[in-house]
Amino acid sequence: MYTGLLTSVYSSEVEKLLSTSNPSVQIRLERGDHAEDLELICDNLAKAVEYAANDAQRKFLTEYIESFRTGSFDAYRDSQRNMGYR
Repeated sequence: MYTGLLTSVYSSEVEKLLSTSNPSVQIRLERGDHAEDLELICDNLAKAVEYAANDAQRKFLTEYIESFRTGSFDAYRDSQRNMGYR
């Protein structure tokens, strides 16, 4: 069995098993890698929201924080789209 560590503030209470094309290979996804460091980063990004120049920057920072807290790739991609990155 392999373990994939997902960088996020939130930790897994229940690990998620990922399916693979090879039934003899098992991969479990475990959230919470670098949680302490990311919590500090999120706290400081939340403070930065107060100084954002416009709504686009506020939305970017808010979605960035969400991606760091949850490990959500969708939230990360949304943050990039809102700043005009593709």
